[in-house]
Amino acid sequence: MRTRTHSFVAVSTALPGLEVRIARVYVTVQDMDRAVGFYENLLGAEVNYREGRDLAEFNAGSFCLELLNRDKIGEDTKIGNNCVVVLDVPRKEDVDRAYDFIKALGNHDTEIFEIPIKKASLRGFQFHDTEGNLLELYYYDWKR
Repeated sequence: MRTRTHSFVAVSTALPGLEVRIARVYVTVQDMDRAVGFYENLLGAEVNYREGRDLAEFNAGSFCLELLNRDKIGEDTKIGNNCVVVLDVPRKEDVDRAYDFIKALGNHDTEIFEIPIKKASLRGFQFHDTEGNLLELYYYDWKR
């Protein structure tokens, strides 16, 4: 499957003749208020829809990030580390700025790393939200 990036909107070309994009990401949480506070700080955005302690929805640019109360969705899902939310930034130096911001929020269990891969080199780091879910933030330097 090939993916091309346009204005930081990932579009898959795996299905011939169709442009497939990520529309929403669901993350299960235990403490909705705590998780909402974390993602408001991280995204610099307010919740655009909320149903009490059951659901919170953020407009995350090209897709919707939804926080769901595990008890309300009626599925046996694991809280924390059940989803990886990957964020990308447009400039390499933005990784350092984001890293400093995450550290200031109290997330100290992270290190910046650089990885050369065939199609690009990336610089980024991993961190956890307040519910234990893994997040990654990267800058991709695509090889042309």
